[in-house]
Amino acid sequence: MNLFLTGEKRVGKSTIIKRVLADFPGKVCGFYTLPLMGMKGFVLEDILTGESLAISKDSPVDLTEVFEDLGVKILSRCLANRPDLLIMDELGRFEKEAYGFKRKVLDCLDSDVAVLGVVQKETEWLEVFGRRADTVILRVDETNREEVYLQVKEIMDEVPG
Repeated sequence: MNLFLTGEKRVGKSTIIKRVLADFPGKVCGFYTLPLMGMKGFVLEDILTGESLAISKDSPVDLTEVFEDLGVKILSRCLANRPDLLIMDELGRFEKEAYGFKRKVLDCLDSDVAVLGVVQKETEWLEVFGRRADTVILRVDETNREEVYLQVKEIMDEVPG
């Protein structure tokens, strides 16, 4: 079972995931992409280890390299550790040229590990996920975010953990 949230920026997609995880009894791994405070950029952070890489317009590290290195490492570790739930928060445009990472995302979706994530709107991921029978995409907005939270919580209550 794969479940992704999408919608406008700052409507509460990641907050829904964090609320669900607060009550989730099983083993969780995956990643968060967090805003880089005080700069235009982001941090890719491993949920399990806390390892992270910060990327900004002034960073000497290439966006693609971050996903091909740390991103692939995170998802490979998750598949090897067999968690109850794998978090991908979030997928979007930054990893567009990171073909190894994109392949690893699909490997995770093809596995029997439940995936919960956020996908930016208007990206190729939405098309890819939309063609998958094993993947549900829920749209979040300011008027339905509590309803979506309850839907996600109900679905996650069915995930063994």
